[in-house]
Amino acid sequence: MKTIGKIKNKVMSKTYFSEFKSDVAVAILTKDDYRYEVMKPLFEQCGFGFAETSSGCVFIDGEVKLTKDELRWVEAHELAHIMLKHTKDRNEGDEMSADMFAIILLKDKGYNKAAQLVEDKFEERHKRKL
Repeated sequence: MKTIGKIKNKVMSKTYFSEFKSDVAVAILTKDDYRYEVMKPLFEQCGFGFAETSSGCVFIDGEVKLTKDELRWVEAHELAHIMLKHTKDRNEGDEMSADMFAIILLKDKGYNKAAQLVEDKFEERHKRKL
């Protein structure tokens, strides 16, 4: 993981290549990063993160306090959108398939606790059982 910058030991943002798919860049942005204000409306619209599927980048809201397992879930879910070639105009089916694929990605890397979080929240998020 590469840290882009620091102010008084506070991380401004982190960027790294995803361990789930090495050619996908992940950026965790905080309000101390000048790019955060530009991305904030997208975080408000999309939630904890979003994928820019055409460029293969994942952006995660670093101002939301997530556990490591929740962060892995968000990354895997957004990466799934890229791998499944979803467009900007996503529907409930896209969201459900991204969660299902995220479970596979997480389990494949041994993140069973994170995968269990997705499974536990699946019915609440999608109004149907996994």
